[in-house]
Amino acid sequence: MKKIYYTLSFIVTLTSIKVYSQQIKNYTYQDGLADNDVSSIVIDYYGNKWFGTYFGGISKFDNKNWNTYNTSNVGIPDNNIQTLVIDKNENLWAGSIPYGLFSFKNNQVQTYNSEIDIYNKGVGEIYKSKDNSLWFATSFDGILKFDGNKWVKFDTISALLNNEFFSITEDSVGNMWFGSNGNLLKFDGKKVVKYTTKEGLPSDDIRCLATDLDGKIWIGTSLGLSFFDGVKFTNYSISNGLSDNWINTIKIDKYNRKWVGTHNGGICILENQQWRYINTNQGLPSNSVHAIAFDNRNYVWVGTENGVSTFENFEATADITTLNTSDIFSIYPNPAQNFIQLKGSFLEGEIIIYNSIGNKILEKRITDSNEIIDISNFTSGMYTVSLIKEEKYETLKFIKE
Repeated sequence: MKKIYYTLSFIVTLTSIKVYSQQIKNYTYQDGLADNDVSSIVIDYYGNKWFGTYFGGISKFDNKNWNTYNTSNVGIPDNNIQTLVIDKNENLWAGSIPYGLFSFKNNQVQTYNSEIDIYNKGVGEIYKSKDNSLWFATSFDGILKFDGNKWVKFDTISALLNNEFFSITEDSVGNMWFGSNGNLLKFDGKKVVKYTTKEGLPSDDIRCLATDLDGKIWIGTSLGLSFFDGVKFTNYSISNGLSDNWINTIKIDKYNRKWVGTHNGGICILENQQWRYINTNQGLPSNSVHAIAFDNRNYVWVGTENGVSTFENFEATADITTLNTSDIFSIYPNPAQNFIQLKGSFLEGEIIIYNSIGNKILEKRITDSNEIIDISNFTSGMYTVSLIKEEKYETLKFIKE
């Protein structure tokens, strides 16, 4: 996906620390990665990991050895790789900006720019639909489709032709959804339905799309996250859970958790309406996350602007429940200057305080129902207090003046 960003400020609300126990392994250029700035990840039928990079071409990792494929050694047309997909015949397809599209197998490169006239236009995403057709989101030539035999260019449908497209997904009934820099489109094969901020989206700049296991469409924009249940949009931003509003990628794991890669806030994970976070504090090489993938060993692979991370996915946490905050604890005064007082009828467990960028400021065990904490050395700003008791947790915010 084309890298165009704006600087955004954010506040992090942390609700769980269980994910932080995962051991993170990082790989960079020094380990064999073609380039540290990773745009895309795809895992083939044999478990090999393929990484598209913005400046170094493509890397393959077989869990032991690294191989690089670029313009110099195998003659791919461009080292600026935006997107990767494996088709049903085990060909690796790659989209680049600005030099279009190619496929790759057994060190043989096949280009398609002359057939579909997208040279110097670029492909930002390739998506494999349920019928194994490939769909292409282009920068300046709309939406294309290849069913394995013929190419289809939707040049008679203006909505599919005129926009700069970034993302594609397919819903549970076969509708195709396309995200552009101007709107979200649903296409049933004949007609197009358009969605914008007028219908409830947080932004018309759609950066990424995903379909969850319940058939809901998740939309990442430059101003937050949204999901569409077929009737209405529900939005998330830094005010209700996200660590950053600019969304680069969304992936759904086998537990139906939503993994949201952000431009400047690491990964936000949504499960049962509770948020978890992984960022540089837990070991990621960068908080700018461009790609996420899951392998068949239940490991997560993350592509960032400073290398690749991998760690074991954590089990589903349906047993984790949320404490009733009003019954458990409260913070007084709020705003506060030198001290905060935690009061509750059953205030017992581990207290962790985070600042507005997710750094852990204080951690302690409490057993008293009337705990006083010295915050005189805290800088002014918003803080989050997390109370973890056995397998339950809750958070409250306070402001240090």
